[in-house]
Amino acid sequence: MLLKSALAIALLFVSGCVTMPQSGGSGAGYAGDRVSVGFDEVVVTVPSVAPPGWRNLHVGLAALINPRQASLYAPYEVRDLVERLQARVSGRLVEVLVGLAAADVSDLARLRQTLGVEAQTVLDQAMASWTHADEYEIRTVVVSLYFTDGSVGRTGTRRPGWW
Repeated sequence: MLLKSALAIALLFVSGCVTMPQSGGSGAGYAGDRVSVGFDEVVVTVPSVAPPGWRNLHVGLAALINPRQASLYAPYEVRDLVERLQARVSGRLVEVLVGLAAADVSDLARLRQTLGVEAQTVLDQAMASWTHADEYEIRTVVVSLYFTDGSVGRTGTRRPGWW
C-alpha cells in the first residue's frame, strides 16, 4: 500500500501537460488547426488608381498555431505569445501599405501575398528568440482584404480577457 501511494505521488509530480502534434486520428480533435488567433483589422488610406483619389484598404489577419512535436507548452500559451505580437505585425503592415505608390482592385492578389509574407516574417523574427519556437508551427494568413471609401473606418478592436 505504501509503495502504491509513493508511486502515485511520484507520478503526480513527474507528469505534466504535454501537447502532442496532430497525427491523423479519426476524431474531430484531429481535424483543423489546434488554435487560431484573429488580429484586429488594419486600415490604411492608400492612393487609388481607379477611381483616382484615396481609398481605405482593410486588411484582416489571423495566425494558425499547430504543434510540430511534443511540447510542454499548451497551444493556448503560444496563442498568448502571438497575441502580444499583434502590434509589431500591424505596424509592419502599415509601413508596407503607406509605401504603396497606388493600389487597385487588380492588385489585391499581389497585395495579399506581400502582406502575408511581411506578417509571417515579423512573427518568425519575434519567435526566433523563444527557445521552444521549433515545437510549434505558426502560420499567418490574410483572412480579409478589401477597399472602402473614406467614410468606412476600422471595426472594433478585440480585448483579450475572460469576457
